[in-house]
Amino acid sequence: MFYTGVFTIGTCSVMREHNETRVFNDDVLSWFDEKQKQDFILQPDGYVSNIGNAITIHISKELIGTGFETDLKQTFHLNDDNLEIIIEELDENSSILIY
Repeated sequence: MFYTGVFTIGTCSVMREHNETRVFNDDVLSWFDEKQKQDFILQPDGYVSNIGNAITIHISKELIGTGFETDLKQTFHLNDDNLEIIIEELDENSSILIY
C-alpha cells in the first residue's frame, strides 16, 4: 500500500490510497479544477504521483537533498521494495498553482 497526494512541510498532506487492488495511475494535478487550484494551498512544497509502481516525488528545488525525501517516503508509505522512486524538481509547469 502507498499513497499519492499533495504536501506542504509541517502543515498538511492530502492523499489517496493505492493498494494491491487499486494501483491506478494518478497524476494528482487532475484532482483540482481551476477554483480549487487557487483556493487549495498558497504554496505547496510538492506532490507525489504514480504510474503503476513508478512513484514520482515532485519536490521544490530547495528541499532536494535535505533528507526531506526520507520523511516523504514514510508519510506516503513509499518504503516497499517493489516501488520505483523517482525524485523530480517541482517547477512552474508541474505546479498545482495558478500564478
